[in-house]
Amino acid sequence: MEELKKAIQDRADLLVEAEALVAKSTTTDDEDSRFDVITAEVKALNNLIIKLEQREDMRQEIALNKAKDRASSDPVLDVIVDKGTPKIEIKETAKATEEARNVNTFKLIQGVMTGNSHKIEEARKSLADGGHFDNMLKGKDGSTKGFNTLVDTDGAVLVPSSITSQVMDIMQTYGVIPRLAQNLGDISQSSVKIPQILGRPSFTAVGQGQAIPGSGFNLGAIELKAQKWAAIINWTNEVSDSVAARLMPIIMNKIAEGYAYAQDDVFFNGTGTSVYNGIQGLEGLVGTANYVRLASAVSGNVSHATLDPDDFITPQQNVAPGARAGCVYAMHPNMIFTLRKLKDSAGKYIYGDPSEQRPAGSLWGYPIETSEAFNITDGVSKSVCAFFNPSFVAYATGKSLSIDELKEGSIVDSDGVTVNLATTDQKALRVKGLFDLILSSVTRTTAGTAQGAFSVLRTAAS
Repeated sequence: MEELKKAIQDRADLLVEAEALVAKSTTTDDEDSRFDVITAEVKALNNLIIKLEQREDMRQEIALNKAKDRASSDPVLDVIVDKGTPKIEIKETAKATEEARNVNTFKLIQGVMTGNSHKIEEARKSLADGGHFDNMLKGKDGSTKGFNTLVDTDGAVLVPSSITSQVMDIMQTYGVIPRLAQNLGDISQSSVKIPQILGRPSFTAVGQGQAIPGSGFNLGAIELKAQKWAAIINWTNEVSDSVAARLMPIIMNKIAEGYAYAQDDVFFNGTGTSVYNGIQGLEGLVGTANYVRLASAVSGNVSHATLDPDDFITPQQNVAPGARAGCVYAMHPNMIFTLRKLKDSAGKYIYGDPSEQRPAGSLWGYPIETSEAFNITDGVSKSVCAFFNPSFVAYATGKSLSIDELKEGSIVDSDGVTVNLATTDQKALRVKGLFDLILSSVTRTTAGTAQGAFSVLRTAAS
């Protein structure tokens, strides 16, 4: 294409020069010779331009046929010709489909990563036309907001909330918290307060017409704040040029995997520090009176290899009887190998016949949940597993994830190499979401000992 443009421009310049020579009433011998040279060069350029035009026509025809072939196999796509160049666009009639949403969301991400505001607005319009931003743009009173509202508090671009919903659904495959904990709905940009029942109402026999005694029923409040969490995704030019519809589900899956790990991590390991947005999980609360009880293995059982079956019963004793129904064991996947080796005094495996177990089965009648976020360190006074009731864990998430480009700082790529974004031409996509989690402090008293819904088993001290 560039060669054709140059040939046409060169011919135009020569014709201007020839026109000036012809306009003269008399010419010198040198000017006559120059005119002959121009005539020959123009003829040569004419032949070249004809060939180049034929080649360009052939290129456009091939590109158009390829585009048509691709679009013909996808009911969402159509082909339009813009200034001779075929472009694949989403059909107007298909903009409301999930496929169209995925294509346009990926195009939105491409626009963010390339700094192409036109591409961002084009993708936003297609998403809005398909109804994928209705919950953000349309008010209950019928009012409609503009595209400038489709950003978070930091100015990052919001993706359709249906994408976030699908990510949350996929997260249940990867995480204990997304799958089992109490989801209290969408968190706002500030916080959400939800009443929590503290204590247990007492039912008593009441005679006809007699007063019903009070039961000490109390209401507390769970407050979940809009804590921000973010992840970095390496972004290359190859990814930017890839087929959008095929990649968006993969991106959603990977975001879900990482986000689920983060939520499990804060539940199991949250220490209340800024690393965990101030959230205290099991490790941050273990040993705290009336909260997360600590169950230690039998004296001398100071490592995974020395644990015995009775050690795994002790966490149950630390959980209030009323909370045990619905409890689960949670541990790192590799702890299953320790369980598989444990036998009772009769030589029977406590984890059942290993050949009958799935990756994680049950222990003492309670389901086992595994998560890579559960820290597994073999040694003295190290956490082995947790026994808890998930219904006493509450969490909330934001309505939509947001995306923006990370322009500076350092990231670690898939090969473990640290890359400085400020000094290289590599890109990174930053995905942000809102999430908060809290453990209920509800307790019961059994035999003079306060017990809650959580217990952590640790190896014995040396």
